[in-house]
Amino acid sequence: MNRTFTPTNSVNIEPRRTKQTDVPTAKNECNVFEMMSEFRLEMKNELDKQIQAYKQLENKFIRSEAEIIKVQSILNVVQEKASKVDFLENKIKIGIEKNERLESRQSATNIKNTREATQLSPVLPKSFASTVKEN
Repeated sequence: MNRTFTPTNSVNIEPRRTKQTDVPTAKNECNVFEMMSEFRLEMKNELDKQIQAYKQLENKFIRSEAEIIKVQSILNVVQEKASKVDFLENKIKIGIEKNERLESRQSATNIKNTREATQLSPVLPKSFASTVKEN
């Protein structure tokens, strides 16, 4: 058991070799990182364009919503005025009907009164003297 420790037993004395596969892998990794960076920039630009388009649509929607609210308020006013007009038209129609009934009653009364007047006062023949006085 008398072993002595020699550094040569545990140290690699061969010259260090760089693996040839390390250089192409590093180039590939650089290419991949560069492509990823370009892709990231392209995606960022596309997202910026989409955000702009979204903001434009949002602004159009807000303006459209405001216009719809304005139109609704105008329609409410028009509807109120139309209902007032309908109410007044009905009142006028009722007034016209009452007026027609009163006129028919009045004309019937006038006809009746004229008949009674003609029947009550008999027409007396005029005398010769009254006829001469009138002329």
